[in-house]
Amino acid sequence: MWLGMLGGGVCTVNTNKFRFNYDSLEALREHCPTSSVRSVYQEDNGNLWMGIMGFGLVFYDMKQHTIVPYRSHPVLKNMGYTSTVNDIIYRKRTNELCFATWDDGVWFYNVKAGKAHVINTVTNPELSDICIYSLLEDSKGNLWLGTRSGVFILDTESRLHSLNELVTLTNQALPPKFLFSKWRKIKMALSG
Repeated sequence: MWLGMLGGGVCTVNTNKFRFNYDSLEALREHCPTSSVRSVYQEDNGNLWMGIMGFGLVFYDMKQHTIVPYRSHPVLKNMGYTSTVNDIIYRKRTNELCFATWDDGVWFYNVKAGKAHVINTVTNPELSDICIYSLLEDSKGNLWLGTRSGVFILDTESRLHSLNELVTLTNQALPPKFLFSKWRKIKMALSG
């Protein structure tokens, strides 16, 4: 498991043996002189995607020790600007990497198809904030988005709903301050 630490660099933990290893990722540190790692996603082949504060998103090839910033990536270079990526998940339902950006909503990248698209306030005006803190795919394939303005759900038909809208439709009320949390990936504060 990789740990990205705000101001503390990157560590890897072997949870089977309870052993911590530190990899300074020198090539990455030369390219991005910061220790502010906001998010890490490790592909099956060992390569890393990292959201690094002030540098946006970088791809790190662990074998070649090469770095590809998103602005130089053949597909992602066409996406909007982001200063960092707060969360990265693999969405099983669509076979896409999902990037929760600070400045541009959610980026979706299908590696096999070589295609990317975005959900933000321009493409989906019902999304009231472009700063996405966290992502979670539930067991039904819905994608939950934690934003500064509350929680949104991208359903399996690619329709976007605010949690408040769904609660209103079912005549249920949220407490004025409610904390929703899901193990490992998501912590969102809701306010009514």
